[in-house]
Amino acid sequence: MGNFKELLDFRASCGDNLLDDHLRSCKKNATYVSKASQNELLFCIKKFIQDTIVQEVRDQPIGPYFGYQCDEVTDASNWEQLGVVIRYVVNGKPIERLIEFIECEEITGMAICESIISCMNEVGLDPNYCRSQTMDGAGNMSGKHSGCAARFKDQYPKAVYHYCSCHDLNLAISKSCSLKEVQICLDTLKKLGIFFKYSPKRTRRLERAVDEINDERTENKIDKKKFKVFSETRWVEKHITLQTFQEMYQPILLCLEAISLRERNWDAKAVVEANGLLAKLSDSQFIASFQTIRNFFGYMSGLSKKLQGSSLDVLDGYRMVAHVREVISGLRSDDNEYDSVFHRMEEMAQLTDGVMTVPRQCSRQSQRSNVPASSAKEYFKRNTYLPYLDSLIQQLDFRFSTLAQQSAQALCLVP
Repeated sequence: MGNFKELLDFRASCGDNLLDDHLRSCKKNATYVSKASQNELLFCIKKFIQDTIVQEVRDQPIGPYFGYQCDEVTDASNWEQLGVVIRYVVNGKPIERLIEFIECEEITGMAICESIISCMNEVGLDPNYCRSQTMDGAGNMSGKHSGCAARFKDQYPKAVYHYCSCHDLNLAISKSCSLKEVQICLDTLKKLGIFFKYSPKRTRRLERAVDEINDERTENKIDKKKFKVFSETRWVEKHITLQTFQEMYQPILLCLEAISLRERNWDAKAVVEANGLLAKLSDSQFIASFQTIRNFFGYMSGLSKKLQGSSLDVLDGYRMVAHVREVISGLRSDDNEYDSVFHRMEEMAQLTDGVMTVPRQCSRQSQRSNVPASSAKEYFKRNTYLPYLDSLIQQLDFRFSTLAQQSAQALCLVP
């Protein structure tokens, strides 16, 4: 209520005499600034927005056709909120509009389907004109018989279910990260983010490390950035975190070294964690995994942002995926690409006052790769670079098959 009242006072002070007279002369029980009045005002605004969206859907030259997207999330009060987005065409361009948030007491496929149908009827949309439904791959959403998509299609057969392409891409990247060395690298970065996130004292020490390094440089100074914990779902954010780590690598090493070795005003837990992280971040296998991940995340980051766009056509999305897949496949035989990646590995290793070295090998190895190699460059190519690249290509082929693209093209025939 405070913000609302302040906005009214601000409006009155800016020359709205009618509002100013009302607030000064009205009776105390007729101010219309109570929480009930605010909720009624918000409901009116919501109704106006919904009516505007529905009218745009009805005014389409092709007819009142639309598609919907939905996803659920738990709010701060532990209620399941289902966001429903409508996709339609205005002036020949597809647009997406949030039409409703639905509180779900149950999250079964049947309950969610009934809530969506009820929402459409309440706002004035006819579900018979729905031509697509998009959601993630959770069982209650995409189940073959009892999922929300299947139950909705039973009632409205022309509403074809589409799996979220960006979610598919995230799964492809996630599955390609199943290589043990890559998992260890990502887990180390996650622990590093937690190490700094919950301690202002450690964060201030990292900022001091940035200042110390910048004082020694005359150019290419480092910007102070907050190192964030890895997002579990948004892979675009992971790419940003990897980029931040690359830029902050030297200050992070200096900060961890100071905490674990030089300074004495740190508690035992901080010293032990800093010493463990310092050893991990200086390891050649970690450096090789990090530079490999970062290199290929760069190719996938732009695609992920495009697939999240509201104006992208499904066929254009498949073409973009096919193009990225073709480019990445060509990198397997491109020695110059790996030479560039290994050069960045060596530069990163030099910051630790070391060089890229092959881990200790034995005749029988079960906990890590034991590929034969004559040099560190050849070892990390066979052990990390090529396995990760092959896994990524395989996942893209599996998640975005040619058959799926042909099926999407055939949907253009649906009236």
